[in-house]
Amino acid sequence: MAFLAKVEGEPTLKLQVDAADGASAVVAIAAAEGFVFSPASYSRHLRG
Repeated sequence: MAFLAKVEGEPTLKLQVDAADGASAVVAIAAAEGFVFSPASYSRHLRG
């Protein structure tokens, strides 16, 4: 997932994602960065 690659490369963004309260919050952060995906897609990606 391209967003997570960006997160790994940007410490400030990583802090925001790490502090997020759930998948919906991560999706909102991603949307602000120009990425679009659903909370369910994010959760599935994390499960592998």
